[in-house]
Parts: sequence; structure tokens; C-alpha cells
Amino acid sequence: MQKWAIGALTIHAVLETVVPTRPDRIFRGLPPELPSWLHPDYVDDSGNLLVAIQSFFVESGDELVVVDCCFGEGHDLPYQIPMDPDQYRQSLATAGFTPDDVTTVVCTHLHLDHAGRNTTLRDGVWLPTYPNATYLLTADEYSSWRQSSAPNRAADETVEPLVSHDVLRLVEVDHTITDEIGLLSTPGHTPGHVALRIESGGEVAVISGDVIHHPIQITHPDVQALPDEDATGAAATRDALLQRVVDEQAILFGTHFAAPTAGKIVADDDRLMWVPM
Repeated sequence: MQKWAIGALTIHAVLETVVPTRPDRIFRGLPPELPSWLHPDYVDDSGNLLVAIQSFFVESGDELVVVDCCFGEGHDLPYQIPMDPDQYRQSLATAGFTPDDVTTVVCTHLHLDHAGRNTTLRDGVWLPTYPNATYLLTADEYSSWRQSSAPNRAADETVEPLVSHDVLRLVEVDHTITDEIGLLSTPGHTPGHVALRIESGGEVAVISGDVIHHPIQITHPDVQALPDEDATGAAATRDALLQRVVDEQAILFGTHFAAPTAGKIVADDDRLMWVPM
């Protein structure tokens, strides 16, 4: 289990699964050959990108904040995912938490791999997974989902129960969660997407959400993720967030980065480099 101290805060990565993914299934604009430094942590021997599905549990004083909730169980997935249904629960137990401990859940956006475990199916009814938590979602993201003409059964299963149980709170894109944790507006992947900025004891961390899907986008930020709803906006947001991480000497937590998941970004001449921690 990966765990980090950021000042007085502790961040735990709770892993659901790692998905080996053909590069052309997730990206366009990749270099002809993947850089050798991606092996073996971020690319496997078959040339597949390793994509982690995980949550971050952030301890901040008396608060326990969950950032994104992975796929969860019982939803119709869009493609075959290697999944051990017990892994997430075991990871959570190893971190020393139960669902009852969580005070706040933040959805960076509403794609199923980030919001699926918002809810749990019990006796045929979808219920909030974290019964004592307030769930935070940007008003922009919620509005975009509401206005979409495409049927979205997954969101119906993962958002509507939060509304009906009165645990969903719509917030602005610059919302402050605790004195140390706040949202950063990062639209492009989805209209209301947010990243998180954490500051404590003189240290700064940023949780990327889907602004950055894989470490390849640090050294090659022009590589586009196919799920980005606004490719141009996502690219501009990615450039801005990467520069902010460099300027603040922040620790970046890549939501989909396999281990090592956190690291620093340093400027090397005209290129950014990833330095895992």
C-alpha cells in the first residue's frame, strides 16, 4: 500500500485494479516508440500502458476525504476489466479505514471509473457507500450530466441515489473543503472536472483526476486522451496544471498512475521530466 505524508496530512492510495491497456485504445498522438523510462512501472512487457483505478484517502485532522470512488461493483462496464472484487475492500482495511469513517467524498467528474463506488447495491437498491459522508460535485459537472441527451445508466446508479438520500452537495470549482484541501478548476476532460490542491506544513500536492491519464503525458503533453470531451480545452488545462506543479514544486498524484503514483515534475531544458517518489 502506498502512503505519503504532506505536512500534517496523510494520503493513502486505495487500489481497485490495474488495467493493461493498448496505447491506441486510450491515446492519440503517441510517439512511435514509448520511452524506455516508462518500463516496467508504467508499461508492461507487451507494450500495454498500465492504468491504475484507485481512490485517494486523505486524512486532514478529524476529516477523512475520499477523492474518486473507482468502478465499484454491480455496474455494466463498457469493456472487460480485470477485477478482483475483494481488492478494494482489502486495500481499505489495510489502510485502517471503514466506509463509516469517511466524512467527505469528492468526485473529480462523473465517469464511471471515478464515481462507480459512490454507491453500493444492497437488496436491489443503490445506496451511498459511505453512509456518514457528504458527497461533493461541481455544479458545472452536475449540470452537464443533467443536460446530456445520451442515456447514462451508470450516472443514474451513482448520482441519483445521492440526491434521493440528500447527501450530494453541489459546489463551485474553487471550493475549499478543509483549510488544507481545495478544488482547482480543470475543465476539458469533462465540463466541470476538478483537480485537488493540498497544502500543509509548507508542502503542496496536487491530485490530477483525468487532466493527466498517464506519465507519458508529462514528457509528451500533446498526447491526447480519447475520452477527453473537449480535446483543445483539455490540452490547455493540462499545460497549465503541469506548469503550476512545476512552479509550486508540488508533488503530483496521478489518479491513473500505477505505482509509484506520486512524484515531482522538473523542467529539463524545454521538456518536463517525471521523477517518481
